[in-house]
Amino acid sequence: MQSIAHRGFAGLMPENSLAAFQFALQQPGCVGVECDLRLTADGAVVLHHDGRLNRGFCRHAQGYWLPEQGPTPAIHQLSYAELQQYRIGQQKPGSLYAKEHPGRADIEDAPIPRFRELLALCLQRPDFLCVAELKTPVPEREALAWLPLARQALAEVTALNAEAQTVFCSFHWDALNWLGQHSRCPRWYTSHPLPWLGLTPANPLTPEPSGRRQQILTEAARLGGGLWPEQHHPLRQSGQAVQQLAAAIAKQGGRGWFMHYSDVNKDTVAACKAAGILLCAWSGGKVPQPAIMRLQQWGVAYFCGDDVNAAGR
Repeated sequence: MQSIAHRGFAGLMPENSLAAFQFALQQPGCVGVECDLRLTADGAVVLHHDGRLNRGFCRHAQGYWLPEQGPTPAIHQLSYAELQQYRIGQQKPGSLYAKEHPGRADIEDAPIPRFRELLALCLQRPDFLCVAELKTPVPEREALAWLPLARQALAEVTALNAEAQTVFCSFHWDALNWLGQHSRCPRWYTSHPLPWLGLTPANPLTPEPSGRRQQILTEAARLGGGLWPEQHHPLRQSGQAVQQLAAAIAKQGGRGWFMHYSDVNKDTVAACKAAGILLCAWSGGKVPQPAIMRLQQWGVAYFCGDDVNAAGR
């Protein structure tokens, strides 16, 4: 099992920062980084997980933190120049984010980077992967909200001849289908924990979704599938959901299924093997060491996590 640094090992370094990605690049056993792509108002592809600036670690370059009340600035409403007025290298003292990342280093000057800066960094090491996630609101799938981001991200990959080292992933499977029609980049089809979607029973490792997240996913499903193109929705097919999803990925030429690590079991392993695709796992937080060993035993190809200790296992 090979290790991918989730947002640049976000448990140790400022997430989605060039410093974090440089750190990951230097770690033995780490074969790539995962990042989150967003589009600014003037069309720059930048790296940030949330659609709005995260007040847990975003502050103005002059030193003051974002206000506690009201929404924070939305990335798609800011120009790239406006976005450069903020820094992401330090955690806000006493914030929930700081409590959830007690071992994370702080960096004084860390602006929000551009996607092309990360691509250039990854190209310094042959075969080092950049796993790039397209981030757009789930309920807006039907409005093709992902299309401008997909087009610009692909243009930047092509301009740097980085296709061989770029893997695109997304919870929006139709975005990945589009990329498959317009690029040679491998694609990993990402899924939320399957119990959140009503597709499999929960297990002890299944995280609890926030009320807002569950509301979004439920509404997306009501609108016509949300995450999946209508013809791929597993609840509209016969047979087991995991088999249908793996088969849909293979049919579109996808390289792998990028599932939450808690969903790795004999059924998902068998479904991926039958479809001829890689089983890749992700986590957004600390994973117990026994669970990491279990992933290895199941034959997971890549594990994307926050902890460098999983590298090379």
